[in-house]
This record gives sequence, C-alpha cells and structure tokens, in this order.
Amino acid sequence: MSFVSLEFFVLFSVTVPLYFMVPSKLRIAYLLVISCVFYSVGSISYLLLLFLSTTVDYFLARVMAPAQEPRRRTYLILSLAVNLGTLGAFKYFDFFARSVNSLHLPVIIGELSWLMPIGLSFYTFAKIGYIVDVYRGRQKPEENFALFAAFVSFFPNLAAGPIERAGHLIPQLRSLKSFDENRLTHSLMLILLGLFKKVVIADHLAIYVNQVFNQPYQYSGLVLLTAVIFLSFQIYTDFSGYTDIARGIALLFGIELFQNFRQPYFALTVQDFWRRWHMSLTNWIREFLFFPLARFLLKATNRRYPRVAEASTYLIVMTLIGLWHGANWTFVIWGMLHGLYMVIETLSNMLHIRVSPTHRWGMIAKGVFVFSLVSFAWIFFRANSLSDVG
Repeated sequence: MSFVSLEFFVLFSVTVPLYFMVPSKLRIAYLLVISCVFYSVGSISYLLLLFLSTTVDYFLARVMAPAQEPRRRTYLILSLAVNLGTLGAFKYFDFFARSVNSLHLPVIIGELSWLMPIGLSFYTFAKIGYIVDVYRGRQKPEENFALFAAFVSFFPNLAAGPIERAGHLIPQLRSLKSFDENRLTHSLMLILLGLFKKVVIADHLAIYVNQVFNQPYQYSGLVLLTAVIFLSFQIYTDFSGYTDIARGIALLFGIELFQNFRQPYFALTVQDFWRRWHMSLTNWIREFLFFPLARFLLKATNRRYPRVAEASTYLIVMTLIGLWHGANWTFVIWGMLHGLYMVIETLSNMLHIRVSPTHRWGMIAKGVFVFSLVSFAWIFFRANSLSDVG
C-alpha cells in the first residue's frame, strides 16, 4: 500500500494513535498486527507467503545456532535456497522464460505470469542478512517469534526499504518507546519533507518525463535532454521522499531506520555516488556479495592481479544490482553501465591517472561530469524498451 494513498491515510489515522493506548507488553504484538493489516491490503496470499518464509528462517536460525559444522552450513544453504528460490520464482522466472524463448529453441518455456509480492526483494535481503549474521555468530537467534516477525514485516520499510539489519532494528523493537512530543515533531517534519519531495516534485516531474519517455520518437534535441535531467531528479525525489516518509512513520514508534541517501548527486566519482545512493542496499551488497566475490576472484588469480579482480567484481556486482532492480534487459544494461564506469575508475587508478581538482570550479566540473554519467545511465533504467533507448 502506497504511503500517499487514501487507504493508507485512513488506516494510519486509526491504527497508529491506538498503538500508544495499548499496554507496553502488548505493543510488539499490536505492531505486528498493524504491519500485517497494511501488507494484506495488497493481497492476503502475499501475507501468507511472508508468514511462511518468516517462519522458515525463524526455526532455521534457532536450530543452526547451537549446531556444529557441517550441519550449520546445511541450514544456511537451506535458508538461502528458500529465500533466493522464492525471489527467483516470482521476480525472474518469466524474464528467464522470455529470454530463452526469444532464442527460438525447439523447447518453449511457459511463463507463470505471477504478480510480484510487495516488498519481496527488501524483506528477502533483510532475512538473508539475519540468517548469515546468525551463522557467523554476529547475531543471536531471536527466540520471540512475534519480535522476529515484526522485524521482517515492519510496515514503514517493508515496501521500499531501507533494508534493515537485525542487529539494528530488533533491539529497538524489543524496547519500544512511549509517546514523545519532540519525537512527534521530528517525525512529522520527515513525513512532510518526504511528501513534498514525492508529491510536489517527483510526481510533477513525472508528468513531463512519462510523456517524453512513452513517445521518444516524437521528440528530439533539447526536449529529450530536459526529460533525462528531469528523470534524474524525479527518481531521486521519488525514492528519497518515500524513504523520508518511511523513516518519519517509524520514528513515531521510536524506531530509527537507516538513512538511505546522502546527497548522491554531489558525488565526484561513480563509486562515491553508490556510497551515497540507496546506502542500505549498497552496504548489504558490499558485505554479502562484493567482498566475498572479490576474495574469490583474488584467490583464483593467485593474488597476481588485484586491480583486475576488483574491476571484475564491480562489473559482476553492478550487473546483479541492475537485475535486482527489475527483471528486464534495460535494468541489466543499466547495472552493467555503472559497473563499466567503476571499472574505468579502477583502471585509471591502476594507471595512476587521477583527476582530483582542488579548485572550486574544477570540483564543480567533475561533479557535473559524474552527474551526466549517472543521468545517461538512467535512460536505460526508465526506457520502456531497448529500442526506445536508441
């Protein structure tokens, strides 16, 4: 359910004030019920999927913690198989089927045409982070099922992030705070800021952007360039605005969610852009995918080509990030393009080619250049098809 919909406003106005009237011992249960109500508005079957996958990881973590190797690894693999298998079936099976069928092979793969469950990518990554942390001994398995389920299904960040870690969110859920006027003021400021960015800026920019991108053959020159620039700010204000609303709503309950954006369009390199953009995803990818893959490639090359291993890791990881954003070749190429940017940056460092202007105008020029690279990549992200990209 969208935060800017009438249904959300009605449910929010009724359920949230009642939360502070509930006895403190029952608040986690009430918060879980609220989250389930908000999520089930989309589809009751998706709520069942969320409950089943949460139950699987809850019990797997409980039995994995005291176990010894190799049984611990078996539980970890089982959890990853369930989570990634579910994500792959709903999000990527039809994309895989269409891609194979386009090759005109003798065998035709039928499409499932399943609707994508709301927030599946986000709560899948949250649960994977939890189960891996338990495996590594960084996180104790949660004994309270309601508390763990509230962590997975916490409605402010369930639909669009940020991707929370158990070590950050569960302790806050365990000690939910009572009503506080100062916190209410800060929360409302975040919500209003998010609404302004989302409704006033992003939605109005979308009118122009959608008109041009849905009929790109009818426009040329300055109109297309303007649409691309507007698109960059539309995506940022839409996503960061939605995140601000989520953080503001969570703060009403005394919960502080991760900050997801930090002035990304002020970055002076593409790598720095990703340290500022969708930070919860970037941090998750860095810990659970980038570093393990980089170590594997470094070991495979006998540590002879560290820069090559680093560049290859960037290309592979960014391609997967593109695929994570959407099951379409436009998203894949968008991710590959960002990976290529990072490869070029890595190789330029390897060749000692550095562009680090100290003069203010030089810094501005470099920032504009990086913004232009990112904006160019957004064309692939937004275009309806690869032919439209051309």
